[in-house]
Amino acid sequence: MLEGAIAVHIDAKAVRLREGDCLDFDVMRAVIFENETKQDARYVIIVRRGASYGKM
Repeated sequence: MLEGAIAVHIDAKAVRLREGDCLDFDVMRAVIFENETKQDARYVIIVRRGASYGKM
């Protein structure tokens, strides 16, 4: 999180992030990013290819 705060809903669990926080999770799940405040929020998303990429 660069600025502000957001809630990240991963499946049925919510994680709240504030400035300076970082989160690593499996992007192959149901994910929702939600700004629960009226303040702007800025964040960076980095998607990386894991060891199991392309394997079923």
